[in-house]
Amino acid sequence: MFLHIDGPPSFSSVLDIATGHVAVCPFINMLGVLPDGNISFCGIGNSCPEMIFGNIKDEGLNLRHLWETNELLVSVRKQLKARLDGVCRQCILEPLCKGSCRAMAYSATKSYTAPYPWCQMAFDKGVFPADYLIDQPT
Repeated sequence: MFLHIDGPPSFSSVLDIATGHVAVCPFINMLGVLPDGNISFCGIGNSCPEMIFGNIKDEGLNLRHLWETNELLVSVRKQLKARLDGVCRQCILEPLCKGSCRAMAYSATKSYTAPYPWCQMAFDKGVFPADYLIDQPT
């Protein structure tokens, strides 16, 4: 039996990060199709209907046009080009990780730039890996 638990790179070894053995969410570079045909970033559309952009069954749907012009898609991509909030802003892995699962951060806070909940909770409890912080505690 094999158990795989996936988490943000900040809880991975330097070797795993250096060899690309960490998961990085392609949130701003993908669209997902839900079982009912709704289009969202990913499965987040199931629990956050405000993140549904249309339906694959809609007559005349042009995915390229949707991708390039949908206000929410454009806005989120723009927001995520900037630095994230919370501990993510202090983490040296932020450019690689971009806050891990943006859908989880959004569903917890309703903010696309919020820190990843696991990381922020670990930081608040003083157990976030200090080696990954730009300003390490003394």
